[in-house]
Amino acid sequence: MYLLQKSLFSFEQWLEIEPSERLELFFSALDLQPYAAKLRNSSPQGAKTYQS
Repeated sequence: MYLLQKSLFSFEQWLEIEPSERLELFFSALDLQPYAAKLRNSSPQGAKTYQS
């Protein structure tokens, strides 16, 4: 199975972006909300809860 994904930036656009801004633009284009919600809702594996 092959999936075609639309590119976020053309190679030429990527070269024009300042190196210090590339990571911010890349991560702002991703939808990480579902993953962040899953991380917040899951308890750490192996963590022990202590009651005082």
